[in-house]
Formats: sequence, structure tokens, C-alpha cells
Amino acid sequence: METFHLMTRVTVRDDEGNTYAAYEAPVAIKGESWPAGGKVQAATYGEKLPYVRNVKVAGNYEARKPSPSRDEGHVAISDGVQIVMPDGANVVCYSGVKPSTEGGNVEYVFEDGTVIREKDGLCIDVVQPEGADGEEPAYLPPDYEIISITPHKPLILQVMRR
Repeated sequence: METFHLMTRVTVRDDEGNTYAAYEAPVAIKGESWPAGGKVQAATYGEKLPYVRNVKVAGNYEARKPSPSRDEGHVAISDGVQIVMPDGANVVCYSGVKPSTEGGNVEYVFEDGTVIREKDGLCIDVVQPEGADGEEPAYLPPDYEIISITPHKPLILQVMRR
């Protein structure tokens, strides 16, 4: 078993109203990883296949809808978005895109409280620094992003190099 560091993705709004992705402090998880391959993954990821890895996460989990606090301020695109045009006309757009701009519409909660969602970061090759004298270290950004989750027992993640 290898140790990876999961970094929860959060959306941050700066003083000027712009939003960007940031990551919370890393949480250690156990599992194993291997390069993506095979006909299905080759067809799915095409030229990006060399940058994709599979990660099997150890432990029991429960799938659930995301808690409201994790989705605050995010629009579920599949529910329809009302756009007001400059001339006052209302346009309602519907799409089959997966809901929520923060990843999928399911989160996976492990017995120890660890929560995994699509678009969270995963450190596979990056080694996170230790804090000196109890100080919070400046964490390095994750080197992979969770792009897909397959809910088998155990949980299987497909991650792509950032």
C-alpha cells in the first residue's frame, strides 16, 4: 500500500470578485496506483492516456449527495440556468452536463471521515512538507486531479496529471 495525500478543492473568491480553485490541507489516504491502459481507457482518454493513472483507495465508504455547505454558490447546470439578456429578455438554458461546477454530484465518505469528490487534488509524486515547530507549512499544489470515480469495492479513481 502506498500513501497519497488528498487535497479537497475549494472555490475562492478574491477581493475583485474573481473565483479560482484552491486546495485545503492534505489528508493522508492509503491505496495503490497504476498507469491507465487497455482499450476502454485508450478510447476514453485518447492522447491524454499517458497522463492518466488509476488509484484504488483502501477502506469502506458510503456514497451520498454533497452536503449543502460544500455546494454553496455553485449552480447545478442540469437544473437549468436563467440568463437575463441586456434587452431584458429571459433565456433559460438546459444542458445534460453533470451538475455542480465543483465536480460530480456524489461524494464518497470513508469511515475515518475523509471525503472524496471529482476535481479534488491528489498528490502521488509530490511530497508535502512538514511544519516546523507546530507551524502550518506552505503546502505544494497537487500533481493530479480526480477526473472520474468508479464506485466499486474498493473505490477506484481515475486521476490526470495537472
